[in-house]
Amino acid sequence: MGDEMFDLMEHDEENLMPMHALALSDEFHRGLAEVGNTRCCLMYDQTTGPPADDKMTAGWTQEGGSWIEVPVRHPQMDRSMWPLWLPIDVQTAHGSHTIQTSLAASLSELRPGALRSGAGRRIGGWLCLHDEQSIQQAATQFGLSMLQRPPQGGTVLLRLYDPAVLWIVWMLLDEQQQAALLGSIRQYWFLNPLGQLCKLGAKSASKDTLRLRNDQWRDVMLIQPLNQALRVWLDENAVRSDPQLVDALRSTAMEALRRGVAHGLSDYMDLAAFAGHALSIHSHFDEHPAVQELLRRRSVDDEHYTSAIEVLTSADWQKISSDQRHVHRT
Repeated sequence: MGDEMFDLMEHDEENLMPMHALALSDEFHRGLAEVGNTRCCLMYDQTTGPPADDKMTAGWTQEGGSWIEVPVRHPQMDRSMWPLWLPIDVQTAHGSHTIQTSLAASLSELRPGALRSGAGRRIGGWLCLHDEQSIQQAATQFGLSMLQRPPQGGTVLLRLYDPAVLWIVWMLLDEQQQAALLGSIRQYWFLNPLGQLCKLGAKSASKDTLRLRNDQWRDVMLIQPLNQALRVWLDENAVRSDPQLVDALRSTAMEALRRGVAHGLSDYMDLAAFAGHALSIHSHFDEHPAVQELLRRRSVDDEHYTSAIEVLTSADWQKISSDQRHVHRT
């Protein structure tokens, strides 16, 4: 698909975005009403700059609201880059408008051009708290969960305020860990890669701090190549309607990445390409004899996967796809 097609797609999406944002806003308001909440907070990532310098946020604090820092006390995280929460009263016209405009902004950050530019996603999501919890206490607890200790030692920043990270981490956690991640947050909404509103929740507040198990770190380290593979697939496949599709793609890519690591792949681009083939060719493309032989030779020659696959033609890939569909009847 050429850049001209992307331009056309983005132009169409831009025209439809206000309608899409309005529909998402209605869905969000209904979700808040179901749990009896009228107040929420917007999560904002200021690593690309403070909201005061961002035209997108103009007017969001005009009715006296102020940004609340989410403390992330990590040596690589300057205070000026801490995530921010903005309290919003959705019962007011201004609060409702802020929700709708922030949803529109979040949708715009998912457009292919924005993602390819590497600009990131400033809108992390929207959350409401358990009634008895203060916003600052909840923010402090959430910040603690972002500081994780990997098996090899040290402290790692887990960017849970980034929807692309949170969306994958959540599926790796057990129920107790999910409650610990949310802490005092009752519900957390964000947009998945297809621009659909996703909701995370816990039955009750938790005073625990999220701690990843050693076996979960392997998958956490695969988040970046997974997102890269998924982004490429979505760029090449204009699918916007199936709410189950993106979750299935996420699972397929993660399972493929685990196999890629087992095959000895470690380079980021190699892993992203391997997961991309699982999405575009067949979920078990690497079981095909031709790919098995290629992987064996790659291991012996200590060659990059992206270089090793250059010998395969389009006809080869079509045969691999056809053969694997026949074997797995999928």
